[in-house]
Amino acid sequence: MGLFLSSRGTRAEDAAQPSEATPANDVYLPGSPKPYGLGLSPEAPIAGPAPGGRAPSFGTPTEPDEWTFRLTGRFAAFEAVGLGRKPNPAVQGYTGQSLHVPALVQGRQPFWPFGGFSMFATYGNPLVQANISYFLSQPDQAFRGYYNPFLGPTNAQAYLSLTPPAFGKIQFQAKVGAFTELYGGVGQWGWGIFGPLLGIRGYGEVLTLQYDANPDVRLTFSHGFSAVPAITESMPRGDYVPWTSNGISAFVQHAHAALNYKSNYTVRLHAAQVNGINEQQFLYKPTMDTTVLRDGRIRALILELRALTDPYGSFAAAGAFYSLKHALSVNDGMWWGIDWTQGGREMVNKFLGAGTSAQGGNGQIAVLTAQWDFSLARIMWHPRNFDGRSPDLRAHLAGLKYFTLDADAPVFRDATGKIIAVDQANSYKGTGGYMLGTELEYILLSWFGFSFQAYGEQRYMPSNRTLVQRDASGNYLMDNSTGMYSLVQPPESLGSWRVYSLTPGIVFRSDWNSLDAITIAYSRRFYTRAVDNNPAQPLDRDVVTLGAWFQF
Repeated sequence: MGLFLSSRGTRAEDAAQPSEATPANDVYLPGSPKPYGLGLSPEAPIAGPAPGGRAPSFGTPTEPDEWTFRLTGRFAAFEAVGLGRKPNPAVQGYTGQSLHVPALVQGRQPFWPFGGFSMFATYGNPLVQANISYFLSQPDQAFRGYYNPFLGPTNAQAYLSLTPPAFGKIQFQAKVGAFTELYGGVGQWGWGIFGPLLGIRGYGEVLTLQYDANPDVRLTFSHGFSAVPAITESMPRGDYVPWTSNGISAFVQHAHAALNYKSNYTVRLHAAQVNGINEQQFLYKPTMDTTVLRDGRIRALILELRALTDPYGSFAAAGAFYSLKHALSVNDGMWWGIDWTQGGREMVNKFLGAGTSAQGGNGQIAVLTAQWDFSLARIMWHPRNFDGRSPDLRAHLAGLKYFTLDADAPVFRDATGKIIAVDQANSYKGTGGYMLGTELEYILLSWFGFSFQAYGEQRYMPSNRTLVQRDASGNYLMDNSTGMYSLVQPPESLGSWRVYSLTPGIVFRSDWNSLDAITIAYSRRFYTRAVDNNPAQPLDRDVVTLGAWFQF
C-alpha cells in the first residue's frame, strides 16, 4: 500500500464554483483525469486554441460576445484476433491453428474491434452555438457494405444551441437540429458500463429550463420532440444517414424533471413515448389474422438517483419500465433501451422473445441498474487532496437486472396463416436476466499500468424446438381441451443464454492523467450451449487485442 501513499504533487484549493455540470471537488474522481495548465486552477478543462489560432486558450480574457471556433476529436483503432477451435465433426483437411479477424464472439466485448475517427466542431458565442460531430469507422472487409452506413463515414449530429442570458434565477436553453439524447445512464458522467436506459435521436428540438430555488437547490425541466422520417422501401436502409428505416417513420415525445441538491445529490425523472408509423407495402409481413398495417409504440418511464460523495466516489441507480405494443414498427427513434436496441427490433428479440416477432412485439419490461465509480488512492488520501499524479486503482462496478413482466406466446400457423397452436410453455412472460460488469485500472507508473475487465450476461432462452404433434400419417393432433392442436416438447433444451469473459491487460500512457493510451489485452470467454450452438463454426474462447486511442 506504500505506493498509494507517496505524494507526487500538491493540488491547489478548488476555485470553480459548484454547479450541477461540474460538482465541487470531483475533478480527480474516476472518469475525469484532467491535467491542468501552468497558472490555472486544477479545475480548468483542457481547451487549447483551435487550428489557425481562431479560439483563445482557456482562461484568456475575451469579449463577452466574441465568436470562437473549436475542433476536438479522437482516433481509435483495435484489432481483436480470435484463436479458432476445430469444427465438430472435424472438417477433412482441417489442420493448424485458425485465426479470426475480427474474433468470432458473442456477448459484450471490452473493446470495439475496429478502427475509427471522431471529430467534434463548435462555432459560436455565449448566445448561440453550432455543433457538428462526424464519425468514420473502418471495419474489417467482411463487415463493409452499402447497406450499413454505421460501418463507414457518417454525420452523427448537427444542431444549434441557444442560451440567452439568465433572467434572475431562471436559465433557458434550446437545442434544434439533428442530435442524440441519452437519459438514465448510471456512470459518473452518464453513460455507464452498460449504457443508458433511454437513447433517442432524430430531427427536432429540446427546450430546457433551470431554476435556482436557493444556493443549494436547482430544479431542471425539459421537453423535446423529434422525428425520423421513412425512406422508400426500394432504397437500401440508411443510404444517407443511419437513422432511417424503409417505410417506417418515428415520432418521439419526451419530458424530464430533475432536482439537484448542493451539486452532489440528484433525482431525475424521465418519460418518453416513441410512435412508429408503418407505411410498408412490400416489406410488411401480415401478423395474426389480419393484413392491416399496424403502427407501434414504446413507452418508457425512468427514475434516476445519483450521489457524488467525496472521497467515496460516484454512485448512481436507476429503475425503468417499458411498455411495448407492436414494437417492431418502431425504428431508430429509440436508439438505446436495455442494451443497443435498433428501435424495437432487439428489444423484442432479446427480451420479449423471437416468437412474439410474428405478432409485432407486445410486452412489458422492468429494469433495475446501478454503478459505483471510485478511486482507491483518493479514499486513502482523504482528507488530503489527491491530484491523480501517483499510483492509483480506479474502479467501476455495475450491475443490471431486468424482468419480462408480460410477453406474447409464440404461435404456430398452417399454410393459410391461421393460428393452430399457441406455445405458452415458451413464452418469455415471467422470465428475466442480468448483466454484471467490472472495469479496473491499476496505474503503477506515470507511463504504465494494468487493466482488468470482467463481464457477465444472462438471458432467458426457450427450447426453440417445440413442434406441433402429428400422427403417423402426418396429420396434426387436436387437443380437445383447448380447441387447438397439441404441442410436443423436446426431451432436451439448450438451456439459458449466458456469456462470461475475463480480460486482463497492460496499458501505456504518456502521463499520469493522460487520456491517450495503448493497450494489449487477452480475453478468456465462456459460453453456454445456447450461445455456442454451431459446431461447424464454434465461437472463439481466446481473444488477443491490440489497440490505442488518442485525443486532440
